[in-house]
Amino acid sequence: MRLGIAIPNRVDPGSGRYAPLADTCREIESLGYDGLWMFDAISRGTSCQPDPLIALSVAATVTGLGVGTSILQVPLRDPVALAGQLMTAQVATGGRLIVGAGAGSTPGDYAAVQRSFERRFETLESSLEIMRRLWNGEVVGDAHLSVFPGYEGGPPLLIGAWRSRKWISLAAEKYDGWVSSFRYGGWGAFENGMKLFRDRGGQRAIAANIRIDLRKGENAPPGTYTPDEAGPILRRIADLGFEEAVIRAVTGDREELEAIRSLI
Repeated sequence: MRLGIAIPNRVDPGSGRYAPLADTCREIESLGYDGLWMFDAISRGTSCQPDPLIALSVAATVTGLGVGTSILQVPLRDPVALAGQLMTAQVATGGRLIVGAGAGSTPGDYAAVQRSFERRFETLESSLEIMRRLWNGEVVGDAHLSVFPGYEGGPPLLIGAWRSRKWISLAAEKYDGWVSSFRYGGWGAFENGMKLFRDRGGQRAIAANIRIDLRKGENAPPGTYTPDEAGPILRRIADLGFEEAVIRAVTGDREELEAIRSLI
């Protein structure tokens, strides 16, 4: 099983400024990780959150790793504009971009951009269809996207879902794979979801949002695992058949990243 990591927010202790993203990504690659991932949040006010597509384009430019979103909240954005942004990011990453796409579950993100939270799944389905048609060179309404040569069809689309049988089935049958959130889904959702996904012919499954804290539980938020717990958890995830596990580190400093990488 591959081991990826959500690009951590790091502050340079000398200057007190946000650490250069490129330096963080190079260090992660040097430690032997297999992938760099970004989650998506808007206007939550809890921590700095780089734009995922800009951040992943930088990450792919300075490393040779695969990059992906886990997940990109598609209904927060205009699908025509997003199709162009994702196509550009796919070119910028040299075809290494994986788009984990979903609806999200935070009403505040939708309120911030004046989008309907209640209609998010309907919007997700229609937006994914529009983007795929544009990536295949079709005209959708008044929109037509000039597709970069060699990138016809767009980037791989993996569906982010916790327990939904509909969306896990679509991930297997219609799209390019499934991204599940371990923090919110848990073992039951993982096991049942994987069985459904494989039964429907699904080929690529990513276990995301696995939070590990080296402080051994001291002041750790819910859904966070100590190093002693994390090793067996990662092995069990591998045994279930997930192709990659995506870790969320707490501090993102080198000591922590080295310790996490040693777990598998």
